[in-house]
Amino acid sequence: MKQRTSLFQGDFEDKINSDYVLRPHPVFLEMEQYSKEQNVPSVSPATGKVLQSLVRWKNIGSILELGTGIGYSTLWMLSAHSETRVVTIDRREAQAQKLLEFAKKMQIPDAALNLISHDIVDWCQTKKSDLSQFDLILVDCDKINYPVLAELLWKEIKPGATLVFDNMLWHGRVFQEEAPKPSDQAIHQVWAWAKSLSASYTLVPVGDGLLVLEKP
Repeated sequence: MKQRTSLFQGDFEDKINSDYVLRPHPVFLEMEQYSKEQNVPSVSPATGKVLQSLVRWKNIGSILELGTGIGYSTLWMLSAHSETRVVTIDRREAQAQKLLEFAKKMQIPDAALNLISHDIVDWCQTKKSDLSQFDLILVDCDKINYPVLAELLWKEIKPGATLVFDNMLWHGRVFQEEAPKPSDQAIHQVWAWAKSLSASYTLVPVGDGLLVLEKP
């Protein structure tokens, strides 16, 4: 996987991912190697497993993923159960196309996956009426877009839907009172927004931190 600052002590996180996360298919190890060699950001294996479990436990059928990467988190969620369907959006078309190669190796049905090349914020603003069809939305794109996406998605998703944001520990910078970078400020804004809601939310401290919200 792409090297990043870990919040865990020493090589503790590497040990978790290597010894305590069971990959559902050998393709995941191939994707991890590709991500490391090509320096492509991706969720950690432990984060992928949490996402898979969330989809399975909540019996999620329809997922919108905002930020495809090479599809590592996409395939973790699709591996939860055969009825899962994912629409995943990314403006980096060439990179996102790798998802289709890996999905083919896993024999994922074409009908289970819809890859769209588009600007994420523009797509969500244009397709507002479609957002209510999804049971779960995973946001893992440019951090500066998180605040506008949080407001937009929360307004449009249906009651009972789950909204998940990745990188909500932001390599530990979320704990710093001063936030000089726009990305730092965006993460702080989303935390302030989440805490202001009359809704259930929790931080799952795997990888770089998942914020999970459920709309009442």
